[in-house]
Amino acid sequence: MRAEDLLGYLGGVTPGLLLVGWASVLAVLLGMAAQSPQVCYESAIPFGPPVEFSRQLPWWFPFPRNASAPAGWASGQSVAETLTPLETRGADLADGEAAPIIRARTGWGSVWVARGVLSADALAPWSLQSLLESEEAGFELNAQVGCPEQHTTRIKTLTLRDVILSGGRASGEGGEPNAYVAEDMEVLHRSPRLAASAQAISAAVVRAGLGADRAARSPMMMTEYLWVGRAGVRTGLHADADPLNVLVQLAGEKDVWLFHPNDTAVLGMTDKWDDGAISGLTDPFTIWRAPGREASPEAFAQGDACAGLNVVRSLGAGQASPVVECEATSAALGAGLLGATHVRLQAGDALLVPQGWMHFARSRADGVSLSVRGLSLCEGVASSPRMGLIALHSVGLYQAGNCACHAGPPA
Repeated sequence: MRAEDLLGYLGGVTPGLLLVGWASVLAVLLGMAAQSPQVCYESAIPFGPPVEFSRQLPWWFPFPRNASAPAGWASGQSVAETLTPLETRGADLADGEAAPIIRARTGWGSVWVARGVLSADALAPWSLQSLLESEEAGFELNAQVGCPEQHTTRIKTLTLRDVILSGGRASGEGGEPNAYVAEDMEVLHRSPRLAASAQAISAAVVRAGLGADRAARSPMMMTEYLWVGRAGVRTGLHADADPLNVLVQLAGEKDVWLFHPNDTAVLGMTDKWDDGAISGLTDPFTIWRAPGREASPEAFAQGDACAGLNVVRSLGAGQASPVVECEATSAALGAGLLGATHVRLQAGDALLVPQGWMHFARSRADGVSLSVRGLSLCEGVASSPRMGLIALHSVGLYQAGNCACHAGPPA
């Protein structure tokens, strides 16, 4: 390339880059100001984070607040549920024998589960058979392969039909694991029918109950994301930055394990960039097998000191290498310092994932989920540092090649 050609190219590109850069800086400054409790959370009770957790939070992560108690989740028939407290970590809520809504922690955030909040009519468009028979089955989208939170990001371009009809092999069973639809907005943007259904579900599950107190303070900005996958597909350990994050199971079953923020110091975090989350350092799906012990996510979540852990360290450029760190982690497990709340979701159930709680998931059956995210106008301003970094990342100026959102080099 000749010098004059290079100068001409830079002359066209530089103004755009400068505009993105200055807009990102302004967003960061505005967001840092808005994260002050007096500015943005004047009507919320400011429960402070544990010291060891606050030191580990990325500077751009919105300051988490204690989740307000729902006044009552309303179903399609406006039937208010009751609340039952559950004060200990390590709880197993898989059998659904507890009250319809379960509070799993107090102090910093709470896990809330609402059972059967959606009617059969609301769920009907989301069955796998209905999706296969719809025009949306031919939509092309970016499907995720494996767990980019702890490993190399792998993405395939497939149709929704390809994902639903893929074989039954789960991650970690050898060979290529199933691709699955993770946090997709494209299908909803292209399908007015499914978008309307998703927005109705968002309104019924969130605004009628959990979002009522927030909506009273300021308008809520809601976003819906679609998840579709075969049995066995997994989501790696991470913590979402969204102030309001509700996972709604529309078809099939899904297991979710959630860790209180006190456990973050043990689980650790990578420096791998994710547009909406921080990724955990520990891979809960690759556990070192110990004599006489089952190596499984269940053993990991239950704090089995004999299971050991496989911890991944980020090496940059999306690469990761397994490192055994059994001594310190197992000591923490044995002391009861680490333990997850396990929730099993069935079609029609909803789960509130508190901001800053690390969690991972595994589909027990072929299924569809809707992730409903919400924030107030002021919380949106408080999230602007993250928005600024997203803008910089999108043009390759921040964490390029080391992220969970773009495919990395072959492992």
